[in-house]
Amino acid sequence: MNEICRNTVAYRWASVLIALSFLLMTIPMATGSPPVSSDDWDGSVPVRPTDFNSTDEIRNILYNIDESLMGKHIQALQDVGTRYSYRGDKCYQAADYIATVFERNGLDVYYDDFTLNTVVKMRNVVGVKPGTSTSNGTVIICGHYDTFSPGSYPWTDAPGADDNGSGVAAVMAAAEILSDYQFNLTIKFIAFDGEEQGLKGSYNYVSGAVAAGENITAVINLDMIAYNPDPGTVEVYIYEGNNGNSSWLKSFMGDIAVKYQHISRIQLVDAGRIWASDHHSFSAHFQSILLIERRFGSNPNYHRITDTIDKLNLTYCANITQVALAAVSELAGISSQDSMPPSHTPGTPSNGSYATATPNISIEVTDPGSVDAASVKFIVDGTQVTPAIHIIPLGLNFSYAPPTPFPDGKIVDISVSAADMLGNNFTHNWSFMVDAVFPEPPSNFGIESARIGAVKQGLNLDIDSPSDSKHALAPSVIYRDGEYKMWYMASNSSIYHISYANSSDGLTWQKHGVVLLYGVTGQPDDAHVGHHEVIFDGEYKMWYSGYNGTAWRIMYANSSDGINWVKHGVVLDLGLPGSLDATYALSPAVIKTDEYKMWYTGYDGLKYSILYANSSDGINWVKQNESQLSPGGPGKRWGDAIIAYPTVIHDNGTYHMWYNRVGSNYYQTHYASSSDGLTWEDQGIAIEASVDIGTPDRFQATYVSAMVVGNETKLWYSGFDGTNWRILFANITPQDPADDLTLSWTPSSSTDVVGYEIFRESRPSAFRQPMVRASPEKYTQPNGVTPWIFETEEINNVTAYGPVAGTDPPSFYLPDDNLIDLALYIRSGVGEWTKLMGGAGYSLDSVLGYVEILSPLFGPGCTFHAWYNHSGGRALRVDGQTVSDIRAGSASLLSYYYVIRAVDRAGNIAYCQDTVGKIATETSNPWTLLGNPFLTGQVPISEALAGLDWTAAKTWVPDNAPHQWTSNVPGRPPALNTLQTVNQTTGVWVRVENSNYYVAIGTVSNISINLSPGWNLVSYPYHKMMSVSQALAGVPWDRVEIMDQYSPGLITEIYDSDTLYPGSGFWVYVTSSAVWNAINVP
Repeated sequence: MNEICRNTVAYRWASVLIALSFLLMTIPMATGSPPVSSDDWDGSVPVRPTDFNSTDEIRNILYNIDESLMGKHIQALQDVGTRYSYRGDKCYQAADYIATVFERNGLDVYYDDFTLNTVVKMRNVVGVKPGTSTSNGTVIICGHYDTFSPGSYPWTDAPGADDNGSGVAAVMAAAEILSDYQFNLTIKFIAFDGEEQGLKGSYNYVSGAVAAGENITAVINLDMIAYNPDPGTVEVYIYEGNNGNSSWLKSFMGDIAVKYQHISRIQLVDAGRIWASDHHSFSAHFQSILLIERRFGSNPNYHRITDTIDKLNLTYCANITQVALAAVSELAGISSQDSMPPSHTPGTPSNGSYATATPNISIEVTDPGSVDAASVKFIVDGTQVTPAIHIIPLGLNFSYAPPTPFPDGKIVDISVSAADMLGNNFTHNWSFMVDAVFPEPPSNFGIESARIGAVKQGLNLDIDSPSDSKHALAPSVIYRDGEYKMWYMASNSSIYHISYANSSDGLTWQKHGVVLLYGVTGQPDDAHVGHHEVIFDGEYKMWYSGYNGTAWRIMYANSSDGINWVKHGVVLDLGLPGSLDATYALSPAVIKTDEYKMWYTGYDGLKYSILYANSSDGINWVKQNESQLSPGGPGKRWGDAIIAYPTVIHDNGTYHMWYNRVGSNYYQTHYASSSDGLTWEDQGIAIEASVDIGTPDRFQATYVSAMVVGNETKLWYSGFDGTNWRILFANITPQDPADDLTLSWTPSSSTDVVGYEIFRESRPSAFRQPMVRASPEKYTQPNGVTPWIFETEEINNVTAYGPVAGTDPPSFYLPDDNLIDLALYIRSGVGEWTKLMGGAGYSLDSVLGYVEILSPLFGPGCTFHAWYNHSGGRALRVDGQTVSDIRAGSASLLSYYYVIRAVDRAGNIAYCQDTVGKIATETSNPWTLLGNPFLTGQVPISEALAGLDWTAAKTWVPDNAPHQWTSNVPGRPPALNTLQTVNQTTGVWVRVENSNYYVAIGTVSNISINLSPGWNLVSYPYHKMMSVSQALAGVPWDRVEIMDQYSPGLITEIYDSDTLYPGSGFWVYVTSSAVWNAINVP
């Protein structure tokens, strides 16, 4: 924050603090901590002028603009994830946020909707502040809110913090501030969509404005105003469009920058003309200019997924916004002081909602003239209370936590009134109902090894014939008459048709060319045919997608031989306006059970959805018009764009669906299951794009046809390398390693449960810390890995730790694992603080949250304090009763543990008492010493070692003298295999042929081990690593030996401070009989 902005904040808040002084004593303030609270204040109190002077008033306006105000809006827009124009659902979400800001500040708001290519819905947001003059002139301040990033990234990840979150944040800041004043001319605040697609939103608006004869005095467009890696640079480029002449407005802007330079410091540089932003759309008809950062041409984050708020110079952004607001204020003719009451949020818990018995009741109040805290009346059920107060951009947050719980069913009435420093006031009332009854918890929480991902087998059908020389994709495969038959979408130009091939093994294909051509001109399929499904039901029946250049529709054809087809026209048409298939209906997946069932792709101009219809004859269909796998479902973990293109089979009473999602910025195939074909649970990625250069499925792996043959699942899928489509093959067999984990549970019996939250940690003890509600997904994991939610609200956890003096080196676990951005301080016994640097001052195992102190400053009486981003609030939100954790099984050497809780409509939670988990231990050739604390009772050795390529196992039974050793060798006569079963206390030597991971899964329990005098070979019973002395506390042990990792098969002695690990076995020598009790569940 530069000096100007510090003065800005001082002016805004100093006048508030005298009124706040008696209230701020109720706010707990940190003392003695090294970080300084942003709420601290020591400014002097200025005297606000009482006589109106336009220049002075504009100066007052500019003092309200600071980094926090700009950052608030940029962050909110970035958090949408992408604002790519073709993601209408996301753009509408961003548009709603912008509109809410406009509405909350008293503007007249409307959406200026239009379509791109008559298909994609787009939306401009317009907020109007009517002028007081009889003149109908209008001043526009605008910026585009849509974003872009290269490749397939914009569908899921185009944060656009600078381009153009910064510009539209300036527009929203202008709305928040200028709405409180009166102006001679009308001011319009506009956020445009479609700029990245060729200025579509602004062209649409200008066309309407010209046709309506709108008198636009000036247009100030802000685009990319926050990238400035040189803090001393104050230059900003000003451009006019390529059409017309806006030299007058340019000159005016230059004068304004000079007039208010003592506040903004900005110097405008005339850079000539440019067409590439929304000012250009106005330039042929109206005076219009663009303000843009000086370094826009060399911004390394331009149109990249790295365009995030942490790369921005928010001071520079605020200063440019100050110039824009000064210009708008003078152009529109400011004519009064602040004449409007403060703005406010609706309040939480929201009106008419349910809340817990101890809700946090809060409301945000903002005003550019400052909120008079002494005027605030916060009334809860008729009683005035004293709220806690926190400073926020442009205002204050008032919150109140009731000291005693509200009773169940109570309707709580809230009334809040407040005024600004000029006496403009408001009163806001709302109410909510208390739900004080906790839900019943889920039960029978279980974990199983699983295989969701298919094993790719490579290219299956290439583009090597005249009919498919360019593309071959979207196969539909059946097995009939002793052969595999494939109909696929093919192209040798820009038009698609359907071709046919057959095969004896499903791997090597004989092509027969085109069997279904696109239709004649005027037919619904006169442009393309494809995205089809073929079944045999007395004859060959094909449901295919026909495209006429405007819309896709589902059509039908039949054939006696699968080669000569007769078309019967459209059988499933577009839905009514507003329905999920109002724009497209395509890509049918059809099976026949007791009736024909169809799952198909619907598009409404905003988003793609998978829909369902049924039919008695396959021709007359009844639509259900409900999304089968919506973006809000559990699959949102993997990306919520383009949920489409299903294929479905019914096997052993279960419906199986493979379908397309765009996640991790690539098109990939997901798997979902259902018991009835209507309620689906997404299980994760089945086939992912390879990403590697030169592979045929580098960018897309989708459009699948599936078949189960015996124990094998066969998947023919479409791969796209950036130029051509080809058909590839993948499968799943029982021999494939179980790379994934599946969690399941019995749902809560409570009827008001809205979902379940699953938490994952690396050890059970981490769950003993408080866990908070899941927040929106903002945490990106590597491609294909389950992206558990990162809880951004938990950024500043402060906890003191006092390691035991004398340990060398001192070490401790933080309460949470998977740490990010740890800041560690040591506080001496006399209160002196020192920040420790990673590497020299401490070492960190961020996965386990384990810290070792290396600093010599550690001594008696000191404590350590940690500020960190952490995983304690991670939650996977699920609606159903099963979910998979992809690549968390044998594909990962990490250990994972899970708990689950039910969440009801009010936010009450109830935990299942079970904790389940998985331990992974790396094995060594030839011998590895293992243990499995998850085993329940006596388990056959073959079951206990499932998944390992083992050839021998042995263990030691001390009470079985003189035959303490028992062993098992697969294939040996049963009478010689004296080791038949093991349990959770058994340490086992296992001989393996190939080094691999030993994966143990199950429910966490407390374990008791009976130890006999002398040597005992046991399983390590805890679920977290501990030192020998900690683990064996209270046990009369003398020596401990483990497998020598450098010489597998041999043992080595370890000592008090050495570490024991879950999943391992070890030798312990005790001097007398003892029972070793390991408490894993408190």
